[in-house]
Amino acid sequence: MRGAGRNQLASGLTSFVGRDGLLADLHDLLCRSRLVTLVGPGGVGKSRLAAELKRRHGGSFGAVAVVRLVEVAEAGAVEREMAAALGMVDHSARPAYEGLVEHLRSRGEVLVILDNCEHLWEEVGELVSGLIEDVPSLRIMATSRSYLGVAGEHLVQVPPLSLTAVDQSGHSEAMTLLVDRMRAAGCVVTDAFADEESLAELVRWSAGLPLVLELIAVRLGSGLSPAKILERLGGGRLLSAANARSSRGVQPHHKTLHHVLDWSWNLCTPAQQVLLARISVFGGSFDLDAVEAVCSGGGIEREDVVDLMGELVQQSLVAAASGGRYRQLQPIREYGLRRLAASGEEPRIRAAHCTYFRQMAEAAATSWFSPDEVRWLNQIRSDLHNFRAAVNHCATAPETVPVGLEIQFNLTRARAWFFFGMLNDGNELLHRMLTLADLPVGPERIGVTALLGFNLLCRGDQAGATKCLQLCRELARQAGGHEVPPLTFFAGSHALFADESEQAVPLLKQACAQFAAAGPGFRGEHAMAELLAAIAGGLVGTPADAQLADQNLVNAEASGAEWAISWALWAKGLTPLVHGDPRTAFGYMREALSRQITLREKWGTLWSVEGMSWAMASLITLLQLDDTAARQAVELQGGAEQLQKDSGITIGGLAPMRRLRDQARKSMLALLDEADYAAAYERGAALARGNSEDFLAHALKLGVPTTESSIDGLSKRQLEVALLIADGHTTKEIAAKLYLSTRTIEGVIQSLFAKLGVTRRAAVAAWVTAQRSHGSHQRT
Repeated sequence: MRGAGRNQLASGLTSFVGRDGLLADLHDLLCRSRLVTLVGPGGVGKSRLAAELKRRHGGSFGAVAVVRLVEVAEAGAVEREMAAALGMVDHSARPAYEGLVEHLRSRGEVLVILDNCEHLWEEVGELVSGLIEDVPSLRIMATSRSYLGVAGEHLVQVPPLSLTAVDQSGHSEAMTLLVDRMRAAGCVVTDAFADEESLAELVRWSAGLPLVLELIAVRLGSGLSPAKILERLGGGRLLSAANARSSRGVQPHHKTLHHVLDWSWNLCTPAQQVLLARISVFGGSFDLDAVEAVCSGGGIEREDVVDLMGELVQQSLVAAASGGRYRQLQPIREYGLRRLAASGEEPRIRAAHCTYFRQMAEAAATSWFSPDEVRWLNQIRSDLHNFRAAVNHCATAPETVPVGLEIQFNLTRARAWFFFGMLNDGNELLHRMLTLADLPVGPERIGVTALLGFNLLCRGDQAGATKCLQLCRELARQAGGHEVPPLTFFAGSHALFADESEQAVPLLKQACAQFAAAGPGFRGEHAMAELLAAIAGGLVGTPADAQLADQNLVNAEASGAEWAISWALWAKGLTPLVHGDPRTAFGYMREALSRQITLREKWGTLWSVEGMSWAMASLITLLQLDDTAARQAVELQGGAEQLQKDSGITIGGLAPMRRLRDQARKSMLALLDEADYAAAYERGAALARGNSEDFLAHALKLGVPTTESSIDGLSKRQLEVALLIADGHTTKEIAAKLYLSTRTIEGVIQSLFAKLGVTRRAAVAAWVTAQRSHGSHQRT
């Protein structure tokens, strides 16, 4: 299932040894049963078995989504992680469970793999129990160190690898895995087998746990002999009768893993030990910059961190993940956390972790509306689990709550939750931290409350936003009526979206001035106020207010902020839409959508495809086109509204948007009867339900409704110029190729813009590419 890149199981980069029979049995069981739990001790390979089942047999179960719960520390987060793995975009105030059920019911056959459930046993069990009952098409496979205790659960015990010879070489599964990993670690296998008895004793001592075998293989690869490793491991007699008597009640496999981690720890240098313990504070993956900032000091120089991390990777105590990031296996991270707690360093390292991510959130908020905007947003996306870990840690003590509130406030200022399609999640956490902070009445409390209210307004919760605005105004009165820019901005936005009032324009202009006066640290807020003023100018302003959108686009392009540019294009489409030029409006909206798809943005795409549907309906009416074009416009509207339904937002809940949507619907019903309209609407909705990315790609390929909508409708000269633009030539180069003046080519380009309903060369190139993909550029 798409949209789950950060929730992938470990890939099959290493060989899969043994368990082919278990894998086949597991596949058969999942075909018959809807809930299967793989149970076994840490390090036994449950996650790898699940990954191999997904790789080999995932196609048997429709869509497959993987939920990596190992990175989730706080209660109440399982539903959120499942939603992210399913590619859901949820901006709503509805309970997360309701959104999950609705989403899963609409997707047909789905297999959800819940990996590493043991630390969230009760919450996972409750969620799974409900989903199995409420979503008949859902199958769930969980991995855990213990069963979930849910009715209908089928348990599959994942045993350690066999210690009995099973292949022609006389090797057991455990020995086969060890030999394979020895080779990968650079060990000369024949040298190791020179002491076959010690090697066999090592395999027996491993109890067949793959993680233990891999750690042993690393040490063999580093030059230690099997006999020397046995000596370091206490003669390999950990599981002797005497040892068993001294630790009665402890599972042998648990003792083996704990002992090999102790042994691996003791083989580390003191600096490696310190770093291994300190990096356990990271949630999910992390990068070198973060390790250097959080974990250096106290005996570790910053410049030494990169080499130490490389050494830990070589020892298989840390995994090198994609994109220059690192990750730890859960048993090793848990071991590191115990060592960190024992060292007495945990409070200092936790504080350093919070400081680092507080600074990152602040940098993202103040760099909004700049060329670095998307880079910061993608960095936040990669570190979401670390931000949550920092905020949750801050919530545990009154003295750290203000830091947690600052982190969450700045993430919201950076519009991260809009960008990722997680507005509900971000709002809940911001509200929680605001409540814990119990701020005195003043600008800070008013500013945070106004930001919460603006988010409610954007997702279509008019009642909640109105209540929040009333609270902000009462707080401002108690504070003495001082000017608070976020409140002015919220009031102007409310006047626009809730009241459809002309007062929105002057209020938002006032907010622009206030944010500008507040200094460069509020550049993003100033840009946001300018954008909303441009939108207000298009929706409730006069034709003269179109200059607000013009200036907004100029400023966005000057800033180099790609996300801001996409929204400025959308805003610029509103004035021509409202004032009778839907062809131009469609071009701006479509270009906005193109940029937002490229950015993997989860908020603006909903607005752009909706705006395209308004413009298309208006143009069909203007050109008096037939019912075929009308059906296409209705399909677009059906898909747009389905995406919003899936996301839990109601653009139609905003007064001016509701008016534009109602106008589009009424105009199309004038061309189609109700049954035809309903059928077209459902076709679009079904496409969006099936795969939102496919629907957005379909919307992007739509041409402007016209009597001549293909390349064959262009003049010969327009076609020549369009193809050269698509091939990347400048105006000057095109003029030289066609032996025409630059001014003539500029005139042809303008006529192309008018013909295609676009406003930019990039949009012409995209349109030609789409036509080529359909083969329509072939002319006779």
